[in-house]
Amino acid sequence: MKVLTITGLGVLLALLPLQRAAATIVSELGTAGPGYWAALAIGNGTMMVEGNIGGGSEVVGNNGLASPGSLTVAGDSHLIGDLYVGNTATYHINDTSTVTGTIFTNQDTVLNAAGAAAVAASTFYAGMGSAHADITSSLTLSAGIYNLSNINLGGTSTLTLNGSGDFVFNISNLLMLGGSAQIILTGGATADNVLFNITGTTTADLEGSAILQGIILAPHA
Repeated sequence: MKVLTITGLGVLLALLPLQRAAATIVSELGTAGPGYWAALAIGNGTMMVEGNIGGGSEVVGNNGLASPGSLTVAGDSHLIGDLYVGNTATYHINDTSTVTGTIFTNQDTVLNAAGAAAVAASTFYAGMGSAHADITSSLTLSAGIYNLSNINLGGTSTLTLNGSGDFVFNISNLLMLGGSAQIILTGGATADNVLFNITGTTTADLEGSAILQGIILAPHA
């Protein structure tokens, strides 16, 4: 099992390739976007990248850890990119784990600006869209802004996002994928056009062999 756990006051986690095209969501995120970060912890955030049975985890892209957060990388896990650490943030690279890029310390100015951009984007999208029923089983959706309480998929359930344009999910409670559940992109949908905006304080959870493509924005979770 490979584990990336991020807890604390806020996080942006971009689960998508480094290649990206210009997109409305990416533009709205600004310096908090996936062109800058694979994972960004803001506020009093705690990041743990760890391995278990089957080897370590990898995070590909830059990682940001704002003050006064903390980061632990363990279990033969690797950050494939640079690490930006706030002035009073702390980090521990344990065991045979590595950071392949450069570690930049005293980065409060950069990280605080990115954190402010993340909060602003979350607030912007939270005020848009229309109500939608909770997503708890397989479903296909076209581009749009959907306001709902939960996305909770398990087993072999799939959420298929079909077509070009932006997909925004304003989630007031739970984002949970377990088993072999998947977010599938078809018909021109791309990962940088998919935003899971968690407006509440509940942690996002990916377990088992679940696959999520898109950006998780959770500045208050």
